[in-house]
Amino acid sequence: MAYDKALADRVRDIMDDRPYVYEKTMFGGPCWFAHGNMAAAVLSGGGAMVRVGKDDFADLILEPGAEPMVMGGRESKTWLRVDEEACSSDERLREWVERGIAYAESLPRKSLPRRRQRQPLERPCGEERGGSAAVLVVVRPVGCRKPSIRVTLRWKSPGSILVCQTIP
Repeated sequence: MAYDKALADRVRDIMDDRPYVYEKTMFGGPCWFAHGNMAAAVLSGGGAMVRVGKDDFADLILEPGAEPMVMGGRESKTWLRVDEEACSSDERLREWVERGIAYAESLPRKSLPRRRQRQPLERPCGEERGGSAAVLVVVRPVGCRKPSIRVTLRWKSPGSILVCQTIP
């Protein structure tokens, strides 16, 4: 089942003015993180999931449209599932999302996701034969085992034109 894209767009609009909030797809829909801590998500089954503190949980569970989020067969004590009706008005949706952001901001910061740095690896491939040589340069993201780009450089003699060939 697909998530409600209109609801996701409305949550994005609420999150727009916060540079420390980023979005990541999990649980079949988009999730939002503040300083590395998950705050809210749009669920694939409809509605939203909002992170709240244990202290506020008992009071917020009494609000219409809110129920404990069930994960792995257990009811969560810090996550609420907010149904579609409770998310129908922009004002109520903003209240729920702001609660999730406020709680996520209160937690210790985690490092923000970084783009993978590419680390070049140089390995000679083949032997020099009659003044010609070949070098294989493999570029792969740090921490990954599979190379993402392979480039073979070939030249015949010093001062000649370098031929570059990309290998998928």
